[in-house]
Parts: sequence; structure tokens; C-alpha cells
Amino acid sequence: MLKLVTVFVIAVALANGQTQVDNYCNQIQFNNCKHQFANTLGLSPDLIFKNASDFRIQVATLFYMGKNSVNNWVNLCNSFTSFYQCLGQFNYVECLSPVGLIVQGASPNDAFDFDGTFRQYQFECSVGFVPYDDNYNCLASTWANGASQLIALSTSYRKNVNHDPNNACTYAKNLQDGYAQIFGSLNCKTNKKWATWWGCSIANEYASAQFRHCNHVNKCPFDQIITSNSMVKFDENGKLMVKIPKTWEKNEVTGEYYQEEEKWL
Repeated sequence: MLKLVTVFVIAVALANGQTQVDNYCNQIQFNNCKHQFANTLGLSPDLIFKNASDFRIQVATLFYMGKNSVNNWVNLCNSFTSFYQCLGQFNYVECLSPVGLIVQGASPNDAFDFDGTFRQYQFECSVGFVPYDDNYNCLASTWANGASQLIALSTSYRKNVNHDPNNACTYAKNLQDGYAQIFGSLNCKTNKKWATWWGCSIANEYASAQFRHCNHVNKCPFDQIITSNSMVKFDENGKLMVKIPKTWEKNEVTGEYYQEEEKWL
């Protein structure tokens, strides 16, 4: 917990120009590896680390909406592995840690967002990987049908933890529950428990990158996964509806924050 708070304080101080932290990221090597990574994914090398939300959406789209084969999953995981190998262990820490990203110009919000995305795909390419077309296809179909709701849940989470980090574990739990129920309710119904665990786990990996202490209360043990529909429903036409939690919004005129009520999307 102390380490997490320290990193966050350093990150904010760096962003505000209040302190300097030694960082030894090899910029030449990082830029070279970044270009290779971007080219492999078919993304712009100049934009790949400009906006964390855009990066997360672009990679998710590549992950789920590629070829109708588990080979798409394999290829994307190989791209991440090649990127990490290109950087090497030292540069991986120095360049891709939240502090390293902030030193390179990212905002604290984007730095933690990037870190969460990389941790999410470390799970998806290891423990969460299943080498079967049926599993991949149900995940891909879920993303295709629930992308807007998954993105809305992630956006709500980021806005909430940015404004109210003291309640981060509550917001992380909402994110996990939403992801779990979406993946367990759509095209993976025949393997509902596994899909629910998978959705819960990718959200947990993403959120715990910034708020690791939340792992003590927000867990996704497979043998204890409970399938639920408290955050999802289907309208009369069979369209998926997802409950987006209360979200902190900023009034751009007054600068004041207010909580937007939960809504079904």
C-alpha cells in the first residue's frame, strides 16, 4: 500500500513539475521498439503512446475483431512478447512503468491507464489464454456486440478513480462485475462460468495495476465465481443493456464536479 501511494504521489509531482526522478529509459531503444510494435499491430508509431484510452480500444479491436481464428489471439500475444523482448527487462521497467511514462510526457491518468492495459494483456496472453477457436470466437463476438458498453464501463471507472481515488476499490468492483456479466451473458453462454471469470479477471488486472491493494477485497477465483445479471439485461428486442454506475463528471463551465446518476446503456 505504501509503495502504491508513493508511486502515485511521485507521479502527480512529476506531472506538476514539482520534482525530478531519476529515469534511465534508453529513448533510442524505446523508440525503435515502439516503432516495431506499432508496425506489427498496424498502428501509427507516432500516436501509439499519445492517448491511453485510444490505445486500449485499438488493441482490443485488433484482439477480438481479427480473423475468425485463435491464431489472431496468438499473433497479438506474439507482438506484445516481441515488444518486451526488444526493450529488455531494464528498459521495460524504466520506460513502461507509470513513472517512466510520465517522465516521457504522459499524464498520470494516461500512465496508469497504459500500465493497466499492458497488465491486462499479460493475463490474456498467459493464464487467460485458451488455444481453442470456440473460446476465442465467443470472446470476439462478445466484444463485437458489447464494445460500446465495455468502453463506457471503462470510461466511468477512469473518471471515478481520477476524482475519488479513496473509493477506488468500489469503482474497481463495479468494473469487474460489469465485465464479468457482459462476457458471461452474450456469446459465451455455453461456457458461462469460464467467460464470467475471464471478464472479471481482465478488469481486475487492469484496475490492480494502479490500485493493487484492491486485490485484497476484489478477487476473481474461478472456483468461487458467481454468475449474476445485476448489471445486464436484455430489452424486448433482445438487445444487451448494461448498467453504467454513477460517474463523476466535471462541469466545464464552473469547473465543479457532480455525480451523474447510473444509467442503462
